[in-house]
Amino acid sequence: MKKVLSIALILVVAFTLTISAAAEYISPVPKEYYDINIGVEPNTNYGTAIASSDKVQRDSDDTVTLTASDKNGFFNDWVIEGDFEIVEGDLNSPVIKIRPKSDIKATANFSKEKDNWTFTVEANGKGTASVKPSKLPKGSDELVTFTATDGEGKFIKWELQFQYDIVEGSLTSKKLVVRPHSDINAIAYFTGAATPDSPTTKPNGGNGSNNSPKTGDPLFLIIALVAAAFGTGVFAFRKIKGC
Repeated sequence: MKKVLSIALILVVAFTLTISAAAEYISPVPKEYYDINIGVEPNTNYGTAIASSDKVQRDSDDTVTLTASDKNGFFNDWVIEGDFEIVEGDLNSPVIKIRPKSDIKATANFSKEKDNWTFTVEANGKGTASVKPSKLPKGSDELVTFTATDGEGKFIKWELQFQYDIVEGSLTSKKLVVRPHSDINAIAYFTGAATPDSPTTKPNGGNGSNNSPKTGDPLFLIIALVAAAFGTGVFAFRKIKGC
């Protein structure tokens, strides 16, 4: 009887060890989705953060937009754990679009006091504009690059608000590099857009043309009729005088 129990015990142990060893070679079924977890540091009294989706299809080209909003503090940057690709913006942008390639944990960091300069850019007209970086620590000696790209319209000039020194290019260069001394708001003007130097409405309020009158214009017709009447009068006067 003892022999039977010993053999049975050995078989159970051997079976357990075999199952355990086999389990190490069985690949787990991959998840169908990547999870997107989002948080706020140090707390939500300073700001809030949301994601456009809490999951995306695995191995797809789906993107997620992360948005941080100031509340009683100021947004600093994102800390994102996991494998991902940045599609729009950067880690200093309050709104950033990413393409996840694994589970993602994103944390929006806020501070009570504003300790960064922020740089914004917009395009006025049919073109695009960008800025890198979008944020720097106050007092930084680093440079900021504004870039304008023609679309259907051609680039005209930059308009920058607040304090800066131009390091490379000029306000009419597509690439403009500056050293900031404050926040900067930049507007890139393209043809077809209203600018302080080229208003869309002409002073004459008409069709925008300052050309001379053409045949068919009312003023030209009036002048022509007056000239014809004058010529007819002169001809008639000479006729009468000849009589």
